[in-house]
Amino acid sequence: MGHALLKLFAVAWPLLLFRPAAAQVPAPLGDAETRTRLDEYMAERASAGFSGVVIVARDGKVLLQRGYGYLDAGKTRPVAADSVFTTGSITKQFTAAAILKLEMQGRLKTNEAMARYLPGVPDDKRAITIHQLLTHTAGFPPASGDDLEAIGRDAFERLVLSRPLAQAPGTYEYSNVGYSLLAALVTELVMTMMFLIVILGATDPRAPKGFAPIAIGLGLTLIHLISIPVTNTSVNPARSTGVAVFAGGWALGQLWLFWIAPILGAALGSAAYRAIADET
Repeated sequence: MGHALLKLFAVAWPLLLFRPAAAQVPAPLGDAETRTRLDEYMAERASAGFSGVVIVARDGKVLLQRGYGYLDAGKTRPVAADSVFTTGSITKQFTAAAILKLEMQGRLKTNEAMARYLPGVPDDKRAITIHQLLTHTAGFPPASGDDLEAIGRDAFERLVLSRPLAQAPGTYEYSNVGYSLLAALVTELVMTMMFLIVILGATDPRAPKGFAPIAIGLGLTLIHLISIPVTNTSVNPARSTGVAVFAGGWALGQLWLFWIAPILGAALGSAAYRAIADET
């Protein structure tokens, strides 16, 4: 036992005497120095072929927001901080998250048929569920039209629902179509909810007097700017009814959605505002 302890000491004592100094953690750089170094690094990346917009923030403060590289292969259009890029299928993650959030709130169930929320669904597609739209098993073809084609919600729905399925529902086939339909469903619910929150907040007795029309008008304008490209905006069932009566045909066939979605959205907005108001 004594020999073992001697051997252990003989091995360990150099380590005890010559321990390396503790690593020194460099002090954090200030905002200006950080911005300069980041900008220099991204400029080097741009010279090597990088093109894109970079935004870096620390503790809620934006340190760098700038475009690097070019928008075209001919290098005639530099990227700016507000340049727009095609995001492609990245949007599917946000659509799926929005659907699941609505399910958590009890506004829909993913095992329900999409025909409950979307109008004019033909018989061959009425059994397709929201879950199948989410998981690319609804049977729709991969795409309908070009990605850059400008098309409204109503026209897109008519196009998709009039075409035959590529395969029977339940079979996996990657498809953009299903997520586009989900986006239309979410838009109608969420926009109505937000508009009602604006109305309730602006007309609350605790709100400044005389500003309600301004707040409501600006809120409605913003909602239209956001949702017109997706659904043509229906946050007022009465307004949708008047248009549908004059248009007839397919418009009347999908009118029920523009009643149900705003009603559900209004109920959600009312509950949300009540929770917010109770906390204040």
